[in-house]
Amino acid sequence: MKQQYLNRVCEEIRCQEIHDEVRLELDSHLEDLAAEFMLTGVPEQEAMERAISQMGDPRVVGRRLDQVHKPRWEWVLLLTVISLLAFGMLVLYRMGVSQSTSWDVFSNKVWTTLGGLLIGAGLFFYDYRKTKAFSKKLFYGTLMLLLMAKFLGISVNGIPYLNVGFANLNISAYAPLLLVFAMAGIFSEWDWKRRFAWVQALGYFVGPTFLLMMFRSPFPVLEYALCVLVLLLVSKAGWKFVMLYGVVAFVLSAFLTVVAWQNQLVERFTYFLHPYQDPGGMGYQLVQSLEAIKHAGLWGHGVEQLSMLPELETGFVYSYVIFTFGWVGGGVLVALIAVFLMRMFRTVRLIRESYGTFLVAVLTTYFTLHFVWGVFMTLSWLPPAPFSLPFLAHGGAQTILQMAVVGVCLSVYRRKDMIGEVRR
Repeated sequence: MKQQYLNRVCEEIRCQEIHDEVRLELDSHLEDLAAEFMLTGVPEQEAMERAISQMGDPRVVGRRLDQVHKPRWEWVLLLTVISLLAFGMLVLYRMGVSQSTSWDVFSNKVWTTLGGLLIGAGLFFYDYRKTKAFSKKLFYGTLMLLLMAKFLGISVNGIPYLNVGFANLNISAYAPLLLVFAMAGIFSEWDWKRRFAWVQALGYFVGPTFLLMMFRSPFPVLEYALCVLVLLLVSKAGWKFVMLYGVVAFVLSAFLTVVAWQNQLVERFTYFLHPYQDPGGMGYQLVQSLEAIKHAGLWGHGVEQLSMLPELETGFVYSYVIFTFGWVGGGVLVALIAVFLMRMFRTVRLIRESYGTFLVAVLTTYFTLHFVWGVFMTLSWLPPAPFSLPFLAHGGAQTILQMAVVGVCLSVYRRKDMIGEVRR
């Protein structure tokens, strides 16, 4: 009798994924109701019949559960990502028209975008909660990749790359995102009241930081430190530990900056603040970016060649956007970025399950850092850094990785009202 009732309820719920959890939930309610009737002297079978009757018509209950716990689509976020990808392909296509060497870049962007969309779609339908079991393996696996890149990799422009056969990967550029993705799973079940828990938690930051320091760039450490800080803020770490972490992160980041740039530290910041003091040397990149933006006008220069600015398709792609499409095109892109980030912050607020909240929080931090820095450094508001605009800039592995994490964010949102998430 009870199983027949549960079967009828599940017949009305279209999402097969939650049937087992619905059965467990309703079975628990029915048993509780039946137990209450049995306390009044009602026989067991009759008690269950009364419990089922009180629960209501199974079709009505099933339809109500179907509406309440159905998978959700974050259409605005999805359409914004597609718009940013389309904008990026348009930009690289225009580069192919105006810059004679950029057709391979455009072709690569098309194929990696298609691959990223397929991977993101697969992760959207995959239950993100299953990835939590692999958090520690991902964390230590990423540390191993850093060690392999440092000691077994090849040097490209002074940066250690890991050769994987079909490509050379800049592991230090991807490691911060992989590490904080893993830490979201580790910290989602962290017991902060356990003895020396804060020491172990600090070790999860300090250990990878020293490995990242071997790559002689402060920016991966900055990215990692900021994402971990956000992770601690949304957890139950407590303000004392957050403040301690902030001090440690600041000291390590400052030390790394001094070690990485050594005697060039003052010089780098001088020419960042005053790039026109050395327009043909250390200030060259910023000067060319500012000049391209200054002479862009309202509608830009169309397919006119911009050959004097290096890193057009990566770090300084926003300069090319303004130069080609004008301030109108640059404003449209900033509007799309703003919508994307606002929807990501909104998703963080709506998620009620800890692992999902941690994941979306650190991924939102990652995208915010890359978008803000990618725009501001072209305007000389922040120093040049290896933070290119997500979804727009050239970079096959980076595009695929970014689409994958968007798929994870959409998967978290998709399950925000499912019964398993609500029970937590």
